[in-house]
Amino acid sequence: RDTTFIQGRSFLMPVYVTDLSQVDIASGQFSVSFDPNLVTINGTTESGTLLQQFGQSTIQIISGKIILSFAGASRLNGVGTQVLVYLNCKATNIHTGGTGFNISDLIFNESLYGNIRNGSLTVQNRSILSVNPQTATLVAGDTLRFNAVGTINPPLKWSVTDTSKASITNTGLLSAKKSGIIRVTVEDSVGAIGTSSDITLYDIRVRVMTDSVGVGGWAHLGIYIERYQSGIFSAQFKLNFNPAYFEPLTPLTVGTMSEGWTASGFSSNAGSYTIAAAGSDAVSNSGILLKVRLKVLSSTPYGTYPVTISDLLFNEGIPTALTFDGIVVVDSRVSVENYLGTVPTNFSLEQNYPNPFNPSTKIRWQSPIGSWQTLKIYDMLGCEVTTLVDEYKPAGSYEVEFNAVATRHGVLLPSGVYFYRMQSGSFSETKKLILMR
Repeated sequence: RDTTFIQGRSFLMPVYVTDLSQVDIASGQFSVSFDPNLVTINGTTESGTLLQQFGQSTIQIISGKIILSFAGASRLNGVGTQVLVYLNCKATNIHTGGTGFNISDLIFNESLYGNIRNGSLTVQNRSILSVNPQTATLVAGDTLRFNAVGTINPPLKWSVTDTSKASITNTGLLSAKKSGIIRVTVEDSVGAIGTSSDITLYDIRVRVMTDSVGVGGWAHLGIYIERYQSGIFSAQFKLNFNPAYFEPLTPLTVGTMSEGWTASGFSSNAGSYTIAAAGSDAVSNSGILLKVRLKVLSSTPYGTYPVTISDLLFNEGIPTALTFDGIVVVDSRVSVENYLGTVPTNFSLEQNYPNPFNPSTKIRWQSPIGSWQTLKIYDMLGCEVTTLVDEYKPAGSYEVEFNAVATRHGVLLPSGVYFYRMQSGSFSETKKLILMR
């Protein structure tokens, strides 16, 4: 019979016989010729046909022709037109057009000839599907929905090039497993196919945190990493910045997840600082891996400055990380100074001076040990107004200026009672200050 299929489609082409109720057919042979540029035949299917009772037919396939013969102890019988056998066919992926399925050399029971009616096949262009989105960047644990665009014949079959790196459901929902590059393919019921471009997968995210600092102060840029269950034992990366405004200082591990690691840094060229850190205790949770300090030079104008991260390497290769850059905000806040230059013998937090103040006041404290120190301002409701200090500082006596006009959140504070709280190691103290406009 005449039929039409889409390029690339596999199908069964039936070979029919008419009423066999008046004849006893026990054997037979015939040939079918076709255009091998449009279709290939790779065998026969007897299940559900008259030849099912005879078992597998004997076939010979040559270019553009299949020769089939059969024989059995029983007889073929049936009323009306029935399927004698199916030819296992596949339409070409390349060409389109028509071909005849031409039967010849037909003989039954070695002496019985039959009338022949040939069939034809038309191979049509299959639709070209598009996969949306075409490209994406994901981290292990992320999911992303893909869609097929074009003339679609449901149902759709979705697949990925590497199932160890990602999986995808029959509705197109992709789940990233681990780092690598994959592609997503969709195929509809008639063989129309669409394929994405490269989908890049990473194991974790790494982010350079933002910090705000005054001219002459130190920006402390935390390197935030996501949880990695297998653990991180070493890290190496570069921070890139404008050398006209910043000077790198030794990285800090104190108070971070890598505390106890050995960390060092060196400038390979102006504006690029390479950090290397390693330790015997693995880091597996989310948090600040370490902090990199940048000294804000006295010539630095107020503004926002990008700090980029590059050449990141964990554990000599795994996990891979999707990185996000940070910024340093340089504003009018006054930098923290060690005003005595000597090592004190005890902790203390002094009363701010002047108090009441408008619009600025100075706060002094001292610490006999090096530790991570924070100094924060709160309002009467206990809400944080700004952070004046959040960094590791060696033992010393320090002074910082609090300006009620230039808070970190850019809010002009109203008159009222505020509190400042110092935390240095196990030492903690809170005092009151009054803003009077």
